[in-house]
This record gives sequence, structure tokens and C-alpha cells, in this order.
Amino acid sequence: MAADGDRPSILVIDDDAVIRGILVAYLAKKGFDVIAVPSYEIALRNYSAENFAAVFCDIIIEDGMGGVEGIQELRRVSPSAMIIAISGGFLGMLPGVALRMAEAAGADRALKKPIDFNELAGLLSDLANPSD
Repeated sequence: MAADGDRPSILVIDDDAVIRGILVAYLAKKGFDVIAVPSYEIALRNYSAENFAAVFCDIIIEDGMGGVEGIQELRRVSPSAMIIAISGGFLGMLPGVALRMAEAAGADRALKKPIDFNELAGLLSDLANPSD
């Protein structure tokens, strides 16, 4: 799960370059190798979710495959991947609704945007020290 053999890797899928940049910087500072892409199509074409400790993915992607379909496809090709959905909602859809849809599609965890970095730190701790 580590690109260089020492650090676990995380894949970030988000069409918002600012969010991608924030997550890459934060996750790298926490000791992860991070690959970030703007779409599910690029992620599914170029990366296997099994190669990552986790996949953080936006639910609302404006162009191309949306988050629910993207999560279902990630789950199909990589059944054991840890999928963490992120969303701030969209056009009247509250973030909680989008995140519940993501969990129903197969996401393991869900984070609301703007991201609470204390909650994210707890989630990363859970990744580093799984209970089962």
C-alpha cells in the first residue's frame, strides 16, 4: 500500500483543485504519499484502489461520472478498498444527504465539507490503527 515501501498511499478524487491541494498538503504532512485526480474516470483508468490505504472521493463531480456511480465502480473493482466520501452538497442538496447516498453506494466513511481537520485526524488514526 505504499508507493515507496515506507509510507502508506492515499488516492484523492475531487474536481475542485483547491480541495485537492488542501487534502494533498495535509495528508502529505501526516506522512502519506498522495495521488490526486479530478475525476473517477482518471482514477479508475490509471489506479487500482487496492494499492491505497484509502480513497478520499468527492460525491458531487460536475463533469463525468458522479460520486455514487464512482463509489459503486471503485467497490466493484476493489471490494476491500477503504472508501471515504467527502461532500459539501450541491444545488440545494445538503451534504448529509449526499454522504448518506455515498454510504449506501459503498463508502466506508463520510466527511462533510468544509473538512473538519480534527475529524480527519481521527479518521487517519483509525486507518493507521484498525480495530479489527
